[in-house]
Amino acid sequence: MLLPHPYAFTVLAASLLAFWATSPSAAAVTKPSVAHQAKPSELISGNDVESIAALLREAGYKAQVKANDDGVRYIDSAANGMYFTLSFTDCDINSGCASLRFLAWWERPVGFSLKSANEWNNSYKLARAAIDPEGDLVLDYYLSLKGGVRRENFLDIFDWWALLLVDFRQFMDKQADAAARSKAETGDSGSRNEIGPDASDEDRAG
Repeated sequence: MLLPHPYAFTVLAASLLAFWATSPSAAAVTKPSVAHQAKPSELISGNDVESIAALLREAGYKAQVKANDDGVRYIDSAANGMYFTLSFTDCDINSGCASLRFLAWWERPVGFSLKSANEWNNSYKLARAAIDPEGDLVLDYYLSLKGGVRRENFLDIFDWWALLLVDFRQFMDKQADAAARSKAETGDSGSRNEIGPDASDEDRAG
């Protein structure tokens, strides 16, 4: 029996190797796709209050950096005619602040009770309503800044917060109207408190 010439094996092996190297399946194995990682410039963190304020101003929002009596800085902002603050929490002198608290507050309207706050909280998960020890009504939301947050994600969250403020204002109005109707039916002509941010608290960091 005649055996193939050794040169034939060499040509066959080279042909197979060339075919495998240029095939799509080989390319998929040798060059796997790599997920895009955000550059440091694309992320915001709790290390630079001024940069976050500038980002909000670029998006068309009011954003003024202030400091409370202890020298802790925060951002004073507003949307849809309502004031609120962005306070930096869980702060470390070396690593910066790990979270950001969105906080809005109002003089509690007549008819708004703990039951009302629970009703809101059962329907909305992104912003929590509560009555503080002074009897004021607050709405807040905590955002983790650990590892950084993409600029577009932060602005999306901020836009949602602005929309939730509108929903909460309407919810307060409904609670106050229901209380007014109840008083009218019982013959009580008690006055209704004005709903809105307490101007005396605008400089409070929360």
